[in-house]
Amino acid sequence: MKELAKKQDKLAKRLVANWENPISFIFLTPDGQLISKMKTSTEFQRVHGDTNKVAMFEPGGPTHLAVFLNHLADHFGENEADNEQSKNEIAADQMLMRAHDMLCDGKSGTAKNLLQTVLYSKPGTTAAKEAKRILQYLDAERSSQP
Repeated sequence: MKELAKKQDKLAKRLVANWENPISFIFLTPDGQLISKMKTSTEFQRVHGDTNKVAMFEPGGPTHLAVFLNHLADHFGENEADNEQSKNEIAADQMLMRAHDMLCDGKSGTAKNLLQTVLYSKPGTTAAKEAKRILQYLDAERSSQP
């Protein structure tokens, strides 16, 4: 964002000048009526590992993407095709996160089973692609051991 602001991008300059954390999303109707609010510090309980707010980390909780998409669906609805796709992506993402937690806990066998489930039951999702990458890494690591 800062790079865009340096290039005189008006929106980027305004965002950089007014950035506050936590971020509050405020959804309005075209005539300015409040529909809903969403504050990142209270809504996003599962934080990325690169953040420094470790106290907010909730193992097994929903991802930021799932929380945000669910908030939008609750307040704005979605058509059935998009709803099914979103549910599939969210389920695959949650399974991937559980597998990650299992790997961190040293349960690689159980994690591999869950990763294979993601790969074959949720094809085409981003999580399935990530599951495939992790499985390939685990197989390569196993084959390099004496």
